Amino acid sequence: MSSSTEKPENATDADKMSVVDDQPAASAAPEPKTAKTPETPDKPAVETAAPEPRPAQPNPVSPEPEPESSHRKSTALGLFLVFLLLLVFINLGAVYWLWQAQTDQASRIQGIGAAQGEARELTETVDQTRTGLTTLATDLAETTQFLNQKAARLERDISVAKESISVLSSANQQLRAKVEGGATAWRLDAVEQLLMIANERLLLANDARSAEKALELADARLQAIADPVWVELRRQLADEMASLRAVPEIDVTAISLKLQALSDRAAGLPLAGHMQRDQRRADRAPADEPAAPAVAPWHERLWAKTQEAVLSLVTIRQNTTPTAPLLPPDLHGLLVQNLRLQLEAARTALLLRDATQYDNALRTAADWVQRYLGTDDPSVQAAAATLAELRRVKISPTPPDISGSLRRLRQLRDQS
Repeated sequence: MSSSTEKPENATDADKMSVVDDQPAASAAPEPKTAKTPETPDKPAVETAAPEPRPAQPNPVSPEPEPESSHRKSTALGLFLVFLLLLVFINLGAVYWLWQAQTDQASRIQGIGAAQGEARELTETVDQTRTGLTTLATDLAETTQFLNQKAARLERDISVAKESISVLSSANQQLRAKVEGGATAWRLDAVEQLLMIANERLLLANDARSAEKALELADARLQAIADPVWVELRRQLADEMASLRAVPEIDVTAISLKLQALSDRAAGLPLAGHMQRDQRRADRAPADEPAAPAVAPWHERLWAKTQEAVLSLVTIRQNTTPTAPLLPPDLHGLLVQNLRLQLEAARTALLLRDATQYDNALRTAADWVQRYLGTDDPSVQAAAATLAELRRVKISPTPPDISGSLRRLRQLRDQS
C-alpha cells in the first residue's frame, strides 16, 4: 500500500499535508436529491411520492396518516453520519499510511546514510590496506634481499666450516691412531691369530665347529674396534661362518663307541672252521703221540722222517682251492690284538679327521675278519656289517675356503 502512493524523496512536509487536507474534500459524495412539490402560498412545499396501492379494508374508522417527511429526514441524516464516519476512518487510514511511508522513507534514508558512511569507511580501509600492502611489499623485498645476502654469507661460512671439519677429521684420525693405536693393533693381532686358528682347525683337523667358533670370536673383536673400515671384513666373516654351518656334522662320539664295542668283542669272535680244526689237532697232538725214546735207532728215525714227509705231501694235495695264508693256531691271541690295534687306529684317525688312515684301518680290520674268523657265525657277520657301515661314513667332508678373510685383514692392515 505504501509503495503505490509514494512521493518523491525530496517532497516537503507542506506538500504532504496539502495532500492530506485535499483528500477528504475530493472524496466527498454528492447528497441524494429528493423530489419536492412546488410551494404554494397557502401551505409549505411537501415532498410527494407515489402512494402505493393498498387493498381495500373494511375500516369504518380510518386513522390519521403519519407525516412522511420527518421519517425521510432521519434516514438521510443517518446515512450522512455513516458516510461521514466512514470518511473519517478513510482519512485516518490515509494519515497512518502516510506516516508509515514517511517513517520507512526516513529509515531508508538513514540506512542509505549509514551505508554511505560504511562505504566511506571501507574505502578508507581499502586505501589504508593498499598503503600497508605497498609498505609490506617494500619491506618484503628488502628482507628478501637481506636474506639472500645472509644466505650467501652462510654458504661461504659453511664451505669454510667443511674445510675446517675435513682438516679436524684428519687431525682426529691421526690423533686417534696415536692414542688408540696400541689397543687397535692389539685387537687386530688377536683377530689375525683367531683367523689363523680357524683355518688350521678346518684344514688340518677338519673341525668345522671349532673353526666357526674362532671366526665368531674374531668378529666380536672387530665389533669392539667400532671402525667402519672393517665392515667389509665383517661381511666376509659372516659369509664364511654361513659356509661352515653348511658343513655336515659328524657324530664322532657314536662312531667312536661303535669302534670300542667292536674292540671289546674281538676276543669272543670265533676263528674259521679249518683253523679251529688245526688248533684242536695241535691241542690233542702231545697227548696222542707216544713218547719218543731218548735215542732211537737210525732206521727208525729215517722211517719217521719219511712218514712225516709223505703225510705233509698228502695234506697239501688235498687243499686244492686257493686260500689265504693262515696264521698258526697258537697265534689267535696275536690276531685279536692286531684287530684291536686296527680299530684303535681307526678311532685315532676319526678324532684327527684323517679320512685316509681311517679308511685304511677299517679296511684292514674287515679283511682280517673275512680271512681268519668264521663268517658263518652271527657275531662275526654283525662285526663285518658294522665295519662296512663305518667305512661308508665320510668323516672328512670337503671343507669350504675361509682363507679370504685372513688375506683381506692383512691387506687392510698394510693399507692403513
